[in-house]
Amino acid sequence: MSVRLAPSPASMKTILVWLGVGLAVILAVAFGVGTSLPREHIAAREISLHQPPDAVWTVVSDPLASAQWRPNVGQIESLESESGRPRWREHYTNGDALTLEIVASDPPSRLITRVADPEAPFGGTWTLDIESTPAGCSVRITEQGFVDSAIFRFVARFIMGYKAGLDDYLTHLAARFGEKAEFAAD
Repeated sequence: MSVRLAPSPASMKTILVWLGVGLAVILAVAFGVGTSLPREHIAAREISLHQPPDAVWTVVSDPLASAQWRPNVGQIESLESESGRPRWREHYTNGDALTLEIVASDPPSRLITRVADPEAPFGGTWTLDIESTPAGCSVRITEQGFVDSAIFRFVARFIMGYKAGLDDYLTHLAARFGEKAEFAAD
C-alpha cells in the first residue's frame, strides 16, 4: 500500500490553471460591476463629542499635527501653497502618500479639504462641519469623491466601503479627546 503525500506535477498544473481561471473570472466580474458603478459618490458620517467646537477646530484645522493623533499617518510634509491654499503631503504607515489642500476655512465651524494629487486614482473633497450642541459639539464629514479605476470602484463600494476613511478619521479624532466615536444613524 502506497501513500501519496504530494500531487503529481500534472495535478499541480491543473490546479494552477483552475486557480488562474478563477482569478481571471473574479477580476472580470469586479471590472464589469465596477464599470457599472457611478464614478462619483457622496458619503457622510457624524459623531458627537463632549468638547467645545473651538477645541475640536484647533485639532482638525492643523493638518501638520494630525500625525500625532492619527496612527496610520507616519509623517506630514508641508508643501508650498498653490493659489493661496495651504498644501501638505501625508505619508501613511503603509507606504502610500497623498497630497491635500485646504479649499475653504470658516473657524470654528467648517473646513473643506481636497485631494490635490493629480496622480491619485481617486479624489474629491471632505467637508468637515462642527456644530455646537448642549453636550459639546457634533462633527460631520461629508465626502464628495470620485474613483477613476473600475476595479478600485468595485473595491471601494463593496469591500472597503465609502465610509471607511471617514470612520477611521472620526474614530481617531474622538480618541484624541479620550472619547469613543459613536456614529449617528445614517
